Amino acid sequence: MSTEFVENGKNKFQVQCSHCNSRILCEQTGDYLKKEMQLPRPDSVEEALETLDEFWKVTSLLTFENIGMTKPAKNGVRYLTCCDCERGPLGIFDSPSDTAFLALARVKNQPDAN
Repeated sequence: MSTEFVENGKNKFQVQCSHCNSRILCEQTGDYLKKEMQLPRPDSVEEALETLDEFWKVTSLLTFENIGMTKPAKNGVRYLTCCDCERGPLGIFDSPSDTAFLALARVKNQPDAN
């Protein structure tokens, strides 16, 4: 578990895009979730999947400071992207439950440096 990023079950620091540093989540707004999910590799041309197991769970898209979403993929899944630089996928959006899962490994988790 990435305990250095978790406090009281939530994100201890703000969450930023790894590429453009745009703020995605404010501190203490995402719930830590340990669950295996597969995301397409960001640099893959062949749609290779990567299994990740640490996520920030967000139950309302209004919680995000800055997030984009893809159109549904072939499998019906929508992926989260940075709204500013459009990099991704950063996580998965589950439409039926209106819940987003932001992968810790795909974002920066650190104190506000701005």
